[in-house]
Amino acid sequence: MDIPYVGLFTSQAEIRNNRDRIKKTIAAVMDAVAWQRAKRAEAVRMIASRFRITASEAERSYETIVGILSPDGGIDLKKARGYLVLLGEERVLPENLDAEKLVDFSMLPSPR
Repeated sequence: MDIPYVGLFTSQAEIRNNRDRIKKTIAAVMDAVAWQRAKRAEAVRMIASRFRITASEAERSYETIVGILSPDGGIDLKKARGYLVLLGEERVLPENLDAEKLVDFSMLPSPR
């Protein structure tokens, strides 16, 4: 099953009350992801230093994080639906719960 295991989450109240702060946070995360992709060697060195792991462990960590953080900040709705399937195995979910209503791409720095 294809599910997300990393991302940014918030509440409807936070979106209503602090939309500008959320947009700035998303932009900062996207800048960091772009930097990481552009500066692979430096990112790997930082991972090794920060987490006190070997270079080969840092390299594997880098590959993992690059694989899970999308370059455009979005999430494939298939992954969101997969998450709902797993969540539905734990608890009762409303029958009309739609993955498309759980994501909001409007605050991403670039259009989807």
